[in-house]
Amino acid sequence: MVRGRVMEIRDDGTSRGRGDHEFAQLPQPGDRLVLGNDDGDLEMLRVVRIKHVPIRIPHSKLEGSEPLAMVYVEWAEEWNEKV
Repeated sequence: MVRGRVMEIRDDGTSRGRGDHEFAQLPQPGDRLVLGNDDGDLEMLRVVRIKHVPIRIPHSKLEGSEPLAMVYVEWAEEWNEKV
């Protein structure tokens, strides 16, 4: 599993963290993710950019214990189901 921190880029240029998630494989730009929002609705988000810094093996104790990918997304559409 690949751990990714999802950041939503809003139309006004600000960003909002959507939490850390585990992926079977790292998503690619253009992929779509379905995540729950604070209201309990599902939203479809489009991946626009990935930033991934791998960790050298063996890694030093100062580095994190696992790689973390930053997954930048933008809102695509509302999903018609409740979480």
